Amino acid sequence: MHTHTNTQTNINTDSMSLIAHQKAAKVCGISGRTLTRWVAAGTFASPININGRKYYRILDLNDFLSGKQNEK
Repeated sequence: MHTHTNTQTNINTDSMSLIAHQKAAKVCGISGRTLTRWVAAGTFASPININGRKYYRILDLNDFLSGKQNEK
């Protein structure tokens, strides 16, 4: 596990890892459009938008795939 330390807080860089929208959909075995629908329905975590592109946190993707998303 990689941890970056600054004067204000400890930041776990692994928790900040992102995956692009289409790659996240592919990992889930669905289309990008279906992933967009899941986000709208609250089934999947909201993306982080950077320069007009959608990215998802790797931790959110892993939680979803391991079934933890259903516990929320």
